[in-house]
Amino acid sequence: MAKKENAALLNVSNGARRAPPAFQLYAADRLADRNFKLMTLAERGMQLTLECECWINGFVPSDRSDLARVLGLEVAEVQSALTERVMRCFAVSDGVITSPELTAYRKKLDEYHRKKSAGGRKGADARWNCGNANGLPSGLPNGSLSREESKPDVKEGSEHQEFLDGYDGPAPFEAGKKRARQKPEMNG
Repeated sequence: MAKKENAALLNVSNGARRAPPAFQLYAADRLADRNFKLMTLAERGMQLTLECECWINGFVPSDRSDLARVLGLEVAEVQSALTERVMRCFAVSDGVITSPELTAYRKKLDEYHRKKSAGGRKGADARWNCGNANGLPSGLPNGSLSREESKPDVKEGSEHQEFLDGYDGPAPFEAGKKRARQKPEMNG
């Protein structure tokens, strides 16, 4: 059961979205945890390594020799570091070790993203009133495609026209022409 549940959380082959690459680790909470404080350095390293493996792969094998191969360690190293203190943070079921805390966190993230996606679809439907928010264009653009139409309407004798007539700066950009870079004058 645990293997299937965690594998389903990691399944992104349906094109939905990429699995989250990271999980949050609150240093203050970890360092305040009495169980963590009582661990040796090897036990702490084993706990963090197992959490990372569980985050990426959903689970690790509970068989010590298989686990050692997965982690790239000697079986003796795994045996000495995988203590009762470390295992308090994990669950063993159906031949695999999982992290209930990370599984719950992943479910929370998935639910958050599902709600955001549903809200985005709802907003697109409300805006475009098409009922099929798939990212494809659904008609003509809202704005103008002509540069002439997008130029401001400057009336003769207006304050804006007076400013433009008295403007002594670089020439405005014209399509098809490159502007020459002006070197600043040096007073010296």
